[in-house]
Amino acid sequence: MKRRGIFYTGMPVVGRAGGNSAIDLSDIDFTATKLDPRVLYSRPGNLSFIAQNGAIEQAPSNVWPLEYKNGVAVGRHEPEPQRTNPIIDSRVSGSGWRAYQADITGTTTAPDGNTTRLIKKSSATSDGGVYQTRALFGLEFPITLSVYGKSAGVFAVYAENTGAANQITFRNAAEWQCATKTIPNGAANANYNGTVVIYSTSETQLGDAFAGWSVQAETGTFATSPILTSTAGATRAEPIAKIQNPGGQATAIRIHYTDGTYTEIAAVNGGDFDIPKSTRNWSTRHITRVQYSRGF
Repeated sequence: MKRRGIFYTGMPVVGRAGGNSAIDLSDIDFTATKLDPRVLYSRPGNLSFIAQNGAIEQAPSNVWPLEYKNGVAVGRHEPEPQRTNPIIDSRVSGSGWRAYQADITGTTTAPDGNTTRLIKKSSATSDGGVYQTRALFGLEFPITLSVYGKSAGVFAVYAENTGAANQITFRNAAEWQCATKTIPNGAANANYNGTVVIYSTSETQLGDAFAGWSVQAETGTFATSPILTSTAGATRAEPIAKIQNPGGQATAIRIHYTDGTYTEIAAVNGGDFDIPKSTRNWSTRHITRVQYSRGF
């Protein structure tokens, strides 16, 4: 929604409203280490974020973490809708996955600094990997798969019997890479059994190792932040994220993002402003600052 008005950049507006002697309508910097008190945020449970050292860490309840790219602060990620990841042991640390024609005794360092399994084919002529049966039952289509992967050869992650076009494929990925794939409505068929598979093809040589981490499946058309699981699936709650309207004086806010775009939100009866939920893959863009307007 685009509106015309006067936006105040870095300027407190002084006056009297509702008994307050000063109304602060200066910009809110979302790249600051400490979140501005005019930002109202609450969320139960952990939230994945990219820390300054590049690792994926977990922010505790009610913390909206500052995120980084290449060690530089970029802002706060857009609030995400509630999503459920039914995958057991999404870190692929051992439990929840069955090996077939594969050796999974080795380990490697995962994007969160912990360990995940290295997978090697044990047969030169056949596919090999790990899988979970019925893991995706209960999810409605469209289903978006997402995973971090690295490989000395070629491997794929897919939901069984949804077609080759719906596979995530990694090829000679020496460092961890994140990839996503949305399986559209109508992809399921009579043979769909909810099984999720991490496997190598005949292109991968015997002894070439590969690894998958943060294996995630969720109902929707985009991938949200990693919902890490252990012995059962897990749900990440939707946060409450608002910008206060000091003294009810602002008529709108403009939310700026790292991709150079912005969104304008009009006030309703002088109330606080709801920050829109994300509709893009995780870590695609971040909020950098918010401007107030009194010009409408």
